[in-house]
Amino acid sequence: LKDATKLKDLYFSKLPNVRKFVDKARSVGERRGYVVNKFGRVLYLNDRKFSYILPNHLVQSTCADTCKKAMVLLSNYLKDKKSRMLLQVHDSLLFELHKSELGIVSDLRAIMESVYPAKNDIKLTVSSSISERSWAEC
Repeated sequence: LKDATKLKDLYFSKLPNVRKFVDKARSVGERRGYVVNKFGRVLYLNDRKFSYILPNHLVQSTCADTCKKAMVLLSNYLKDKKSRMLLQVHDSLLFELHKSELGIVSDLRAIMESVYPAKNDIKLTVSSSISERSWAEC
């Protein structure tokens, strides 16, 4: 417990804005009884002793909703194409691209980067890699 506390204190001393985010999420959630992510997903706080989950909800649910929205847009984009979206693993998407459609990678990235409601927030960036043999090669 002592080591964990030291590590946590070191983490927050190096990233003071993370501490502010965590504290604000907890105080807002405790005061209102809920928090709302960037896409409007609500998590109600039924018991104040569980307020530690509020910052995690804001981050993870926003990430999940971002990926889900991107997947819907990508699926629509790919409807008339030979290429397909195959798999999601956490925040990564795996595509099988037809050789004649390798040029769509920039479109796929642009679609994914467009889904996060950034305003004056963090800009979402997407990286990609291509392999002719396997996902592991990427």
